[in-house]
Amino acid sequence: MKEVILMSIRPEWLVKILNGEKTIEIRKTLAKGDEIWFYCAKAKPYLADFGDNEYPYKSGGICLDYDLHNIEGHGAEIFNGKIVAKCKVDKVGKIFFNLTHWRYEVGANGIDLSIASCLSTEQIKKYLGIEQRRKGKPKLQSNKGYAYHLKDLVIFDEPKELGEVSKEEYAVMPNGVFPSYEPLTKAPASFQYVWVKE
Repeated sequence: MKEVILMSIRPEWLVKILNGEKTIEIRKTLAKGDEIWFYCAKAKPYLADFGDNEYPYKSGGICLDYDLHNIEGHGAEIFNGKIVAKCKVDKVGKIFFNLTHWRYEVGANGIDLSIASCLSTEQIKKYLGIEQRRKGKPKLQSNKGYAYHLKDLVIFDEPKELGEVSKEEYAVMPNGVFPSYEPLTKAPASFQYVWVKE
């Protein structure tokens, strides 16, 4: 077994990762590890895999849809509430905001953070908690975030249930403390370290 990061992500952002449009994931906190598994949040819209089936206005593939009747009518699989993909973490860059400007450090080689994350500068600021005071003056604070550079994406042929990954717990015994691995029953709000079978 090996330890990976299980990251919960809303379907509208996960679909961009799965189709290769979003190659950077921005988070407020740092998760240490070199592999991320993506859990699709249960929130709507539905993230559905239409496979090779004909679709009224798209020819198959993974896409978003709000119409459950349409999804089921086409025999598509819904990914919400499941672990659907994994990828490697190429590097993690720091994003700094202060009173006058923001800075991104990673040796990004000309990568446009907004384009690669599919977020505007204002969306990044809002997510990381950079607010504007009246008269346009920012709050007196310095915030930071983290930009996970994603590579080697693998979409699982069969999405995994939460119970197929394990959380590590410790059992106190008379002769010591020993780890035990229990199936995960609740999705993380942001991320959680889990154990998976290789």
